[in-house]
Amino acid sequence: DSPIAQNLSIWMCGTYFTGVIVGQWIVVWHLAMKDETHACLMKLIHMDALASGISLPDDSKKTWFIVNMARTFGEDIPQAFQQTLFLIYVKQNYFMIVSVAVSVASSVKALHDAVSRSSIAAGAKVTEVWPVNYRGEFIHIYFGPRKMSLTVCRESAT
Repeated sequence: DSPIAQNLSIWMCGTYFTGVIVGQWIVVWHLAMKDETHACLMKLIHMDALASGISLPDDSKKTWFIVNMARTFGEDIPQAFQQTLFLIYVKQNYFMIVSVAVSVASSVKALHDAVSRSSIAAGAKVTEVWPVNYRGEFIHIYFGPRKMSLTVCRESAT
């Protein structure tokens, strides 16, 4: 009913289409599919806990950074801004702004954790390194407190 709500709905559709559908589902999806560990793809589809249990090779770090930046600045922050405008000017529900602020803080914290994470899987230690083939690839086997992961890496075994 509100003209402000109608204008916001147009902007919400536009930022959703740009930040989520084009930015994440097309551009970043294409980059994430090139990641051999699929950790970037898992992060893209909001499987953060599973993605943190996978070791990230050096050639996947740039994609990891792009995925996390796209989620925060292409989806979470624009949606939070628009939700705040809706809560102030349409619904006048100031208590819900606290929820939006917590959501933004959570998104920024997730971005910080993702960007500053170690390449080795969370809670893991290297126990074995086996040569795989003539191209110099190695299998790194990581054992953690309650999980094990295998990663094929194109780096030296040391």
